[in-house]
Amino acid sequence: MATIDLDTAASCIWQRPVGRDESGKEIVAEGPSIRAAEIIASSWGNLRCASKIDEIAETYVVASAMAWDLESNNAIRVECRESCLYRNGKPYDERLKLVVAKAAAKKALRDAIFAVVPQSIKHAVMTACQQAIGQAGAGKADPKRLAKAKAWLAQIGVSEARALRRLGINSWDEATEAHIGRLAAIAQAIADEETTPDIAFPPVDENARGPEPGGQPPSATGGPAEPPPANMKEAKVKLIRLHLRKLKVSEADWIAAAFRLGILPAEMPLEQAVAAYWDALSARAIDIERELKQRAGGGQ
Repeated sequence: MATIDLDTAASCIWQRPVGRDESGKEIVAEGPSIRAAEIIASSWGNLRCASKIDEIAETYVVASAMAWDLESNNAIRVECRESCLYRNGKPYDERLKLVVAKAAAKKALRDAIFAVVPQSIKHAVMTACQQAIGQAGAGKADPKRLAKAKAWLAQIGVSEARALRRLGINSWDEATEAHIGRLAAIAQAIADEETTPDIAFPPVDENARGPEPGGQPPSATGGPAEPPPANMKEAKVKLIRLHLRKLKVSEADWIAAAFRLGILPAEMPLEQAVAAYWDALSARAIDIERELKQRAGGGQ
């Protein structure tokens, strides 16, 4: 079931970029997803599973899940507790707490299933998915899957140059099934609000040209090339403004949301905020989007 097609196999593995090594190569963390847990639970047989939200408190939420193997009589209950506090100590509003609670319930269910079903089964399924993706990855990308990936990139406003640079290739003619699998994993991360398009696909800085897609960085240390310091602030401001145009949000509203979350000590011009608080703003970009959505949904 997990390897019935490449899309299903890719959905069984979550992937998230966590940085780059000293040579500039991207480091990607991966593991079994909730989709893998659902497939394993369904095919294992005689496995009863359930999850629920136990508590939504002022500063945290608690969810639990149980998996019960009716043949072996092995039952395990797992609890998942998630914080509902912003960095400044302010609690989330009720709607956002419910979103976090639902996510906690899914995590608990996944962990409960993997705690009851033998780990050897999970590893076998994950290995089969990785092999299926790897075997197909060496081949040229299927035209239909490639067209679907291009349509998705256009839908989220990511240019061809940004996508190719993210994949490390020079043109779509070089794309393989492995590259399509990476795009599928990124799409899932964006759908789950683990990242944003602008973070997953950094813009290409034309003022400070870096290495060509798939090429080696020009720096002596082998690390990724960066724009000159004089252009860095301008590039960051441009990145945020592009993102805000796609969100149809004004700079003032975005800055105000960052202030309400405690990311900024006060409301200030965008250029000043980027110069002094870029790391915090980029790390909390998803939280800012959620705050804006919550406020818009509340009918402000």
